[in-house]
Amino acid sequence: MKKTNFRSTQEGDIIGYYGVERDLNKIVEAHKLLLLGDEVSVAELRQELADNVPEVTASLSFPGNLEVVSSSVSKAHALKMVSDSVQIALKDMVVFGGMGGKTIYPC
Repeated sequence: MKKTNFRSTQEGDIIGYYGVERDLNKIVEAHKLLLLGDEVSVAELRQELADNVPEVTASLSFPGNLEVVSSSVSKAHALKMVSDSVQIALKDMVVFGGMGGKTIYPC
């Protein structure tokens, strides 16, 4: 993918992979979709998914950046798995990142 979109370039720089443009109608299986675009179109798509596709959760990590995952996926579930694995109580953990301008959450 050409590095023409600031957000896709930034994401690629972080993870070391720049993605591939694909026809969404031909995607059979994915664990996460990252959709980048102008703020208005992405916000409209998020609302359309929320209204019509209950099997997915669509989150705006920042304007113009839509992350789509299965509704069965959640940070809470992942933290519980980590908590069980490393035997650290959730009350002793914090989470970095999130929506609404908050960056640190006690569990």
